[in-house]
Amino acid sequence: TSKFRTVKKTIAKNEKAKELLKKIGIKEPDQISEIKEFISPIYNNKSAVKESESKDDFDRVFSIWLGANEYKQKEIIDTLKQLYFIGGRNHAGLFVLEKPENIYLKIENLRAWFDENNVDNVIFLDEFFLKPLYRTFLDRLGVQKDIKIYGNNDVHISQHGWYKRSINGFNPEFNIQGLKFSLERINVFRSKYLWSTIIKYPSKLKGHTECRTNQRDSYTKSNEDFSVAQKLLTQHYWLYDTSQKLIEKPLNEIMLSDLSSIYEITHENIDKLVYGLGFKLDEIKEFEEKTGKKVISQEEYDELQELRKQKENNSEAPDQPQWSPDVSPFDILPAED
Repeated sequence: TSKFRTVKKTIAKNEKAKELLKKIGIKEPDQISEIKEFISPIYNNKSAVKESESKDDFDRVFSIWLGANEYKQKEIIDTLKQLYFIGGRNHAGLFVLEKPENIYLKIENLRAWFDENNVDNVIFLDEFFLKPLYRTFLDRLGVQKDIKIYGNNDVHISQHGWYKRSINGFNPEFNIQGLKFSLERINVFRSKYLWSTIIKYPSKLKGHTECRTNQRDSYTKSNEDFSVAQKLLTQHYWLYDTSQKLIEKPLNEIMLSDLSSIYEITHENIDKLVYGLGFKLDEIKEFEEKTGKKVISQEEYDELQELRKQKENNSEAPDQPQWSPDVSPFDILPAED
């Protein structure tokens, strides 16, 4: 029911009475106004609302949203995103109200990542809100389904005639919620989950920014810098080898070939991640970068030689220069098994 004061239905049904009510400024209640006038003031900060009352209010707002048109639904969502309106449980199991963006869904990966974490103020959605009918509503509100990333945006600062911006997306503030805690209590799951997260943001790990002191000057590129996350990753052992044992070596002494099969190394961002973490290049890649030559296997070289012979046999102009591949046996390293 509406929280607005209302007139009796018998009066409202009378056309003459309805006209009189309109003349004196009484009108039908607007449901969006109900949220703004009765809900927003209560949940605008972390007030001590009883758990049962907050759930009743949630149900009321959900009903209003469900019956609204698309435009009104967006207006409701935009309003609620700013409120401490969603109920969750903290690490101690206590019911607390938070903004939607600060609440996590109870997804197994997230629960395992934040397991026993009483440092980062992690809040999971209360069981009451897990009903299937609320799912779309909670998605629109922005309840978290993935680990929270800080500094995912490009740097773009302009203040008092001083300008700073990212190069290739690097952000020195890049970090992952719970990273320090998880690194200090690393296990195989956390390591794999961490790898699958940072491979999405390799350019954020290390790189450059550029600055200028006024609009007339050109930008000056900074020295290579490292993000908050990259510094933490460098300070801890967190990767596992092919025997599922923790690799107790600095990142710059680790090669991809040292890693367990739990890590995805065929991802399109793998080269950027290798750079971002500062891995040691394997022998083949190091050779190619230093010499500019492309290393091929013995099998590939034999195929090229066979193509060369076929070319020679089919040639109709023996006086013309013969084709040969732009490789030689000296460019070949043994193929990996």
